[in-house]
Amino acid sequence: MSDDKGWQDSVSEAVDKATTAASEAWKATEATRKAAARKAKEALDATSSAIDEGVETAKRTYKGDTVPDEPDWDAPAFAYGTGPRTVTAPHGTALHTKGWLQEAVLRCLLNNLDPEVAENP
Repeated sequence: MSDDKGWQDSVSEAVDKATTAASEAWKATEATRKAAARKAKEALDATSSAIDEGVETAKRTYKGDTVPDEPDWDAPAFAYGTGPRTVTAPHGTALHTKGWLQEAVLRCLLNNLDPEVAENP
């Protein structure tokens, strides 16, 4: 498997190849169906390899062999004394979430943080 893509991408790619090969098999002659079946088997073998790679990755992560990098607490994002960020509430009809119900909740929260909209108690 290639290192530049994750095992999930490899699984998706292999399943897509198997699906394409199977659909070609239904549209073809016997010789072409056999070739398509061979392609589907190769794609499923690749799927199996990609899934095995994903299982090994999960096992290494669970065992603690792969430890995520610790955050750099000295980075500017964590600098003290920088003050609060200015929050601006969204305006208009553009969605910033998956749906309008979530957008309503987000806008209510952001309206409380936006200095132009929020009340001074």
